[in-house]
Amino acid sequence: MNRVLPVHSFGEAIETNLFSYFPFFSKLPGVDHHEDPAIMWSVTDIAYPLFNCILGARIQAPDVDTVIEGIIARGRSKKVPLLWWIGPDSQPADLADALIRHGFGHEANVPGMAADLFALNETLPMPPGLVITQVQDADSLNTWCRTAAAGFEMPAFAAQAWHDWYLRIGLSPQVPLYHYIGWQHGRPVASATLWSSGGVAGIYNVATVANARRQGIASIMNLELLRCARSIGCRVGVLHASSMGVGVYQRLGFKEYCRIGHYLWSPE
Repeated sequence: MNRVLPVHSFGEAIETNLFSYFPFFSKLPGVDHHEDPAIMWSVTDIAYPLFNCILGARIQAPDVDTVIEGIIARGRSKKVPLLWWIGPDSQPADLADALIRHGFGHEANVPGMAADLFALNETLPMPPGLVITQVQDADSLNTWCRTAAAGFEMPAFAAQAWHDWYLRIGLSPQVPLYHYIGWQHGRPVASATLWSSGGVAGIYNVATVANARRQGIASIMNLELLRCARSIGCRVGVLHASSMGVGVYQRLGFKEYCRIGHYLWSPE
């Protein structure tokens, strides 16, 4: 059996890992959660885009306006913003144009990247004083969340909702979702999450607090997660890179295989 996916499958693996992660959104407090072959969405009472996501669209062209209007109606009734993800296999082909027609704004096209876990660059230097630990309990999850929220510069209400969400998901060893904290000289400065599904390791929630950036901390955090993923049988690592993170991932051995569009709708 080949250790890695064929190159043509990497783009599919990037979307598939995200889709397999999506059921966790059903754990959000006050959520309306929906999944079927045509669309996946979750809309909450939390006025922050991360918690109100739509993805996996495989909509028939004649139905697209009705589907978009229905989801907007939910966002309007809860007075929350909506974040729609468009991947390489989203349908219909003109979905982006339809979203803009209905009041969504184009926020970004982020690189979808993948790497062979058996061909990583593992020669990166260790930043001074860095220690990486795995979240094991509610106290360390609280530290992880505060660190990640600071790195992403999230508002306090969204950080609390994020913490409550992951607490609801839990830390069961039966769920292959692992959070890690990077400590520098005893201070928490970085976060990352590993989601393992179908032999593919998804890297999420990679953040470094502002005064600890540009030291290579994120690179070592990612390398540690990917080594852990390899040890539990994963063959490929996938992620969605921010503009700040592209160079970090390229140094590790990641390449871009697709683009993920982000479209944002906000209530009046």
